[in-house]
Amino acid sequence: MGFLRLEGPFFSAHVGEILSCVRNEADKAKANHALQRIMSITQAADHALITTTDTHLARGLGETLRHAYKGDLELQYVQQENLVRVTWRR
Repeated sequence: MGFLRLEGPFFSAHVGEILSCVRNEADKAKANHALQRIMSITQAADHALITTTDTHLARGLGETLRHAYKGDLELQYVQQENLVRVTWRR
């Protein structure tokens, strides 16, 4: 499982565009790997939290955002739980 947190002033100003990019990338991943999916997207006033079924998908979505929009990307792996927490901010 993976978690991708999106935050920052740039994210807040472009939330629709960024979430659309995330959904498109997740659809591409699902076409190649049927079990890689977005489970949920939770939005708050200043951030969004995306829960994925796979660690590779969460990391890949974060890397896609860094490539497309720049910003900072943090990865935190929790090996015992087979979990990754990814934070993208700009």
